[in-house]
Amino acid sequence: MTHSPVTIGILDSGFGGLSVLDQTLRRRPHWRYLYYGDFEHAPYGTKSLAEVGGYVEAAVRELLGHDIQALALACNTATSAAVAELRVRLALPVIGMEPALKPAVQAFPTGVIAVMATQLTLREGKFRDLMGRVAGQATILEIPCPGLADAVDRGDPAEAADCVHHLLARSDPDRRADAVVLGCSHYTFVQSAIRHYYRNAAPLFDGSEGTARRLIDQVESSRPTTVGAPVEPTAPTADPQETIELVGPGATPQRKEKALRLLNQLAEGARRHG
Repeated sequence: MTHSPVTIGILDSGFGGLSVLDQTLRRRPHWRYLYYGDFEHAPYGTKSLAEVGGYVEAAVRELLGHDIQALALACNTATSAAVAELRVRLALPVIGMEPALKPAVQAFPTGVIAVMATQLTLREGKFRDLMGRVAGQATILEIPCPGLADAVDRGDPAEAADCVHHLLARSDPDRRADAVVLGCSHYTFVQSAIRHYYRNAAPLFDGSEGTARRLIDQVESSRPTTVGAPVEPTAPTADPQETIELVGPGATPQRKEKALRLLNQLAEGARRHG
């Protein structure tokens, strides 16, 4: 006996969480995905922790109304604000994101690690605790990125690239970073601009793949008949038009069309750099 496909809720302030959706979809193309992009309240990174917690609560209520079997907070800021409380309260797997600082430090234990993230992610206790646990002898260069998530959501590649150059030129003018951690799911969409700034000399560490793996592992460990199923990416065998649904106040047909375009962009990027 096998289970019917699970329904996964994925939440972000805008389009950034599509990076987690992409990584999960490529491994589990027949699952059903409900994507909640909170465009009405974006960006989260400039808000207070209490404000973001309230937005996440409203989004989760809607996702739970669709009978999701797991929830991914595909947003570092939302994770900082709400993941601990949600894990206590909800009887389903709740997966959060954190900047991929640990693998970056493992790769460059005495190097300079640039962490690009929202202001809220960088100042909150969750990131400070992570840095205290894993930084070791590495130098952590914190780079707050106001406006970058907004630029990604607006969908203008030139604007987003200009924003990346401005932020990095201000925070790391000498290009000291040995590695760059993408501390916001939106920044996956500006990888090319970041690589260009660092002249392809600083590898990027993105938490989206790890989040997708944890999501799959937790879902399948709670569904015994699927334990042991492979989690490596496969060629998509299902139509994203049928398996992905946008929900929430900003779920317009135009936004779904844009989301599918961005997913295609991620797939193209993976083929180029894979």
